[in-house]
This record gives sequence, C-alpha cells and structure tokens, in this order.
Amino acid sequence: SASLSPRLDSLCGSPPSAAPAPPPGLALSAPPGVFFPTFRPPLGLPHPHQRLASVGMDVHAAPEKETCDEAASTEWCIQNVFAKLKGGCGFALISPSLQVGGCTDLRIHLLPGQAWAASQRSRKSASTKSRDSDVSAPVNGAVRLKFDGCGEGPRLEFYLFVGPVRQGPFVCDFAERPVHEIPLSVNWRKHLEVGGQNLSLRLQIVG
Repeated sequence: SASLSPRLDSLCGSPPSAAPAPPPGLALSAPPGVFFPTFRPPLGLPHPHQRLASVGMDVHAAPEKETCDEAASTEWCIQNVFAKLKGGCGFALISPSLQVGGCTDLRIHLLPGQAWAASQRSRKSASTKSRDSDVSAPVNGAVRLKFDGCGEGPRLEFYLFVGPVRQGPFVCDFAERPVHEIPLSVNWRKHLEVGGQNLSLRLQIVG
C-alpha cells in the first residue's frame, strides 16, 4: 500500500483539465450554483431601463399601431368643364368614385343649371333643348350626391365648396335614400380656377 501512495498522491494532486469550449454560436451556460454578473452601465451613465422610464416609456409594452383617420375631405377637379358640358349636351357630369368621412363609393354629379343652358343658346340652336333647359332646373345648377356602395349608407354632415366659396353645412343621410341634391347658391362659372377652364368641387366633413 505504501508503494501505491505516491501514485494516489500524484493523481489527487494533478490539476483538473480545462472544460471544453461550447460549439460555435452557442452561449456557455453557467454551472449549477454559479451566476454570471448582471449588466452594469459605465460609470456616470444610467441603466437603459431607467432612461426609458424617465421619458414615460414602458419597456415591456408593445408599440401601439398607428391608425389612419377617415378622410375629412374629398375634392373633384373638373378639367375643361365647359368643353365637357358642351360635349355632353348639358347632361350632368359625374365624378369618379370618391371616399369621405368613412363613406366609400360616393359620386358627385354636377348639374349645370338654367344660367349655363341660357348662355349656350344661339339663334341657330334656339329650339334645341338640353336636360337642364327647363324651368324646373336650379338657376345656378346643383350638386347631386349619390351613394353607390353596398349595404346601409352613412350619414354625412359637411360643407360644400364651389371653388373658394363655401355653402352649408348640409346633412345627407344615405340610409334614408341614396341620392341627395343640393342647389347651388352661387354662379359656379364665376368661381373657376385660374385660367377659367377648371372647376373644383370639395366636400369638407364638419367636426
């Protein structure tokens, strides 16, 4: 047994071999009972969580999704309005599908009115009748709003702008009927854009 003690002493006293390194890309986990030191910012700098909290941000809250407000206004610019009315023999001009105040598939119709029809008459065409030449048509024309969407239509409260001139407010409940007509109180021909060829019609939601 005495002859074996040097060997046992050499085995017990030999330094332990180094632990194998983890595979590339894997973090080394701490052995049981051993804790790695926590993150400490450099001297004089606050912890990131403390800095976020100081500006009122919750570091654990998910960012809120941005929501888009419903369109508060829509505008229809009629290019070369006189040429289009003349080409259509005085029938109403119809806008493309518009969206305003949560109302989709809304169309604006421009009825030119008696004043425009009278200005188009001449000696050669005195007997020619257009859709808006009768006395029942509004003198200055009208704007007709038509809801072409599916389901129950919305209720809109809005101002109508003919060029820079504002009319209203008006209320149109498309749940009651899909078409509403608003007579114009101004001569739209006097409120064209610069150049005298284009007419702008705009709906502005109240509120």
